[in-house]
Amino acid sequence: MLEKLLQAIAITVLLALLAGIGMPKPKETSSPLFHALFSFPMREWGSIN
Repeated sequence: MLEKLLQAIAITVLLALLAGIGMPKPKETSSPLFHALFSFPMREWGSIN
């Protein structure tokens, strides 16, 4: 169970890094990006349990 959570966190971090590199103005997009990135793993975590 913990491994799945760590995997989800790792994927989230990778996505955040990729999105940060791909976006020219990360400060303007950080809030919606943050919500999008963190709502996805939480949904995944909910489906795992």
